[in-house]
Amino acid sequence: MKKRRNKQSNTSGMIIGVIAVCLLVCWSMRGRFTALTVDGAKVDRAEYAFYLNYNRLRLFGAQSEYSAAQLEQAAAESIEQIAAAETVRNMCRELGIELSDSPLDELKQHKALLIEQLGGKGAFKQELKTSCLTSRTYDKLQQNDLYYNLLREYYTEHSGSKYTEEYLRSYYSGSYILLKYIRLSLYDSNGDRITRKEEEKQYQLAAKILEKVQNGEDFDQLIFDYSDDKSVAGGSEGIIISRQDSRAQSYMQAAFELTDGGTSGIVEQVDGLYIVKRTKAPEEFFAPNTDSIKNTAAEEDFAAMLDEWTAQATVEKKKSADRINFQNLKNFVR
Repeated sequence: MKKRRNKQSNTSGMIIGVIAVCLLVCWSMRGRFTALTVDGAKVDRAEYAFYLNYNRLRLFGAQSEYSAAQLEQAAAESIEQIAAAETVRNMCRELGIELSDSPLDELKQHKALLIEQLGGKGAFKQELKTSCLTSRTYDKLQQNDLYYNLLREYYTEHSGSKYTEEYLRSYYSGSYILLKYIRLSLYDSNGDRITRKEEEKQYQLAAKILEKVQNGEDFDQLIFDYSDDKSVAGGSEGIIISRQDSRAQSYMQAAFELTDGGTSGIVEQVDGLYIVKRTKAPEEFFAPNTDSIKNTAAEEDFAAMLDEWTAQATVEKKKSADRINFQNLKNFVR
């Protein structure tokens, strides 16, 4: 007597087998799409490509060609920024700090509104791609800001007693300056990068202005004579900045390397050429801005602590990340 085969059981076994194979393939592919890990947390190639593109523009602006050294610098800064963001998330997990539903709902509503304004999900994704963003990287970056703020607030609350008036006055004296600058833009009135020939002329003019500065000519007058944004804050009246705020701009960082009354050489930045002058921040600024100064002091302390935590993180860059460069990075935004 022939034994009947259970067709349903056989078919189910085949389906399970196919699913198992698919899962194994997908699992093996996951590593190939990982650009780096930070203390075991995986960062995919699309996210790394976004940071690489961001730093390309931040450091060097839009150019037709870039050097290997520029790619290396942008990659190093991208890895550092990613490591800091992942460290914030890891610290929040260790401390039991979680995002509440309210801010997450706000992010969802804001995203939905943006999708609607752009004309649908397809248009939204296309808009993101122009900035080398995927929808998941967009969501993660938005959440990163929330985690950063939560961890900073936690740190500030646990160290708030140190920020007495005496402490803040001392901090203000050592960490705030009055900055004046002369800028020669490297962009035209339409926002386009000027030509190489025009750049050379700007460098020649900057050298001429620097000579006048070094000869003791009045800095305020030179601002009015040459600076392309003398009518805005930072013109002859100057701007009051903190050391913490200066981290984002090369010309501001250069000012903190000077002594009071000192002037810099030519500081090159993506948007233009700067010559800066540092003077002492006025005492009358302190009292009406105490809360802001306290927040800045706490921000600087937290940033220093985050730098320590990030330095202790284990960062592993995968071989797949080495294939991503300025020319092909958009191919990895998927």
